[in-house]
Amino acid sequence: MQKSNFSKFFLVASLAATGILSSCGGDGSTSIKGSPVYTVNYYDEAGNQVGYAYAIEGRSAHFRSMEGTAYDYNPHSDMELTTPGARFVFDGWEGTYDTAEYSRIDSSVTNGDPVDLNNIKGDCKVTAKFVEKSYKIETIFKNNGVKVEGGANVAYGTALTIPTAIPAEEHPEYYNTYNFDGWVLAKDDTSAKFTSADTLSYKWKSGASANQNAWGSGAPEETTAAGNKGVIYLDKTLTDHMPKYPSYISDGTKWIELGELSKGTLPLEFKSTYEVEKKEFTVSLYDAAGANKVGSFDAEYGATINFERVVSGNDTTIIVKLGTEAKYTYEHVTSDASKICYNMDGTYKNEVDSTNLHSETIDDTNMSFVITYGEAPLDHTPVGGSAKLQGNVRIHPVVQDVQ
Repeated sequence: MQKSNFSKFFLVASLAATGILSSCGGDGSTSIKGSPVYTVNYYDEAGNQVGYAYAIEGRSAHFRSMEGTAYDYNPHSDMELTTPGARFVFDGWEGTYDTAEYSRIDSSVTNGDPVDLNNIKGDCKVTAKFVEKSYKIETIFKNNGVKVEGGANVAYGTALTIPTAIPAEEHPEYYNTYNFDGWVLAKDDTSAKFTSADTLSYKWKSGASANQNAWGSGAPEETTAAGNKGVIYLDKTLTDHMPKYPSYISDGTKWIELGELSKGTLPLEFKSTYEVEKKEFTVSLYDAAGANKVGSFDAEYGATINFERVVSGNDTTIIVKLGTEAKYTYEHVTSDASKICYNMDGTYKNEVDSTNLHSETIDDTNMSFVITYGEAPLDHTPVGGSAKLQGNVRIHPVVQDVQ
């Protein structure tokens, strides 16, 4: 595309009207008060002219796009990137004076001298210069939606680590223990868990440069996910001469899409996971008087404690079981019926309405032992009962006359 002579004509005509223009060289060159006006031609890295400027000797050149086309300051050829996760960024214009190509160059200039666009010394051409700059990747670790220390916002390719500190789980449930079980990807919480023992590393698609990993074109093949846990993979296929960098990470079983690195800083967010373990409570067994401890056992919150009553004549046996395992047996040889009394605080309770659900709260962190009976109170009918453990409890039988 050729530039129009109108701009140069307009510059010369304007200067002439103000009396600044003093002469024109016989060879068609222009001078202003004895100082020549030079032409600077601008080219992109692909060799296409994209602009021009006219500058008085010793003055600055000011870029003008070619008519009808605005230069976008982006690469116009498929230049080869040498740094993974990088892009080409316009970094100005560069060129040298060529006395073989241009005759109108000041005598002080030596062939091959660099062009200083702030001090033009002759006709010349300059070419767009680009440098590689890295996009950034950000690791974010959240515990219950709150960021924790250990994240980083660094240039792609910089070492990334997973925090060694174990975050604490704040939870109101007194009866569960939450054990930190690692980090999962926020974009896919079905991903395998990551811990500080795992490393995060980088790979990108194949190309001519020796530092690239030969993984083929486009997205990574699913079969390559195994054995590459923590690898962040970039597809550097060029679009309009620039890479968009669709990004992926392997959890060791599959590749998970992360988005495009070229959109700016790529967030790689993890969230904490916990293994829930039910706390254990103590069930204490006392004799009928409630004074002497005759046994105890531990059981998880919510465990079912069964009470089995066996009546043989006047002999009554009450068996306390955890599941099917007998924990203690109360034996009574009496004509009286027997009932089980539940006291969280160890006090003796004479009366129990065994037909209803019973619950007592001791404090904010320990709830009561809750018991439901079968169809009838514990009398001479061989019925049983069960209870769901919700805190430390004590159990003892109480003898009560049945009228």
